[in-house]
Amino acid sequence: MPDALIQAVAFYEQVKRENPPVETGAYKDAVEWVLREACRAVIKDE
Repeated sequence: MPDALIQAVAFYEQVKRENPPVETGAYKDAVEWVLREACRAVIKDE
């Protein structure tokens, strides 16, 4: 698993624990980062 994806998932988990989704844009940023890195990982493996 790529390091960037691991970091993105860790950030997502941290944001999810610390910030209710309605109070911050960090949750949206975290989800977008995870999705972007997951797509990159899939494309790289093809």
